[in-house]
Amino acid sequence: MTPIIGTIASSFRAAPAVGNYESISSGVLSSNTASVTISSIPSTYEYLQLRLVGFMPSIYGESDPISIRFNGDSGANYTFQYYGANNGGSFFSSAQRAQTRYQVLSGISYNSTYNDFGTPVVVNIYEYKNTNKYTYLNHSGGTTGFSAAAGYNFEVGSGAWISTSTVTSLTIAGDGGTDL
Repeated sequence: MTPIIGTIASSFRAAPAVGNYESISSGVLSSNTASVTISSIPSTYEYLQLRLVGFMPSIYGESDPISIRFNGDSGANYTFQYYGANNGGSFFSSAQRAQTRYQVLSGISYNSTYNDFGTPVVVNIYEYKNTNKYTYLNHSGGTTGFSAAAGYNFEVGSGAWISTSTVTSLTIAGDGGTDL
């Protein structure tokens, strides 16, 4: 039996580019802030990728979601869905339509006692410059719980910004009233 991964890989006309990323913005927050906006995003790339690592204060006890908005749009123009699991063996999922932001539920862990390296979250943004399609996103990430007993979560999700506008800026904020 031929492995599926081998079949998929052999169907590429050229080897996919690996490690071919160009940073258009980066930074480290030295204090809490309500949001971070990346503006003047050029439309010269195939897609965008956010790589977030950090600690965030929490109102939920373990970790808080982060939200992403494009071009300052706070209308009900976002959809998202996610599913995940925690180390206790339970699964969770949700699907939301007509939301005012794209939500990454896994968020960023705030407890450095059990997470010395921060919580990684990766968000891919597709079709951000195509004025004939909506902007699509997917994300993956995990959190470290408030205590060793609370454990760990891992989550994957996807969604869309229901707009055909070219993305020229994006804002990352703590969801639920917390600062980054």
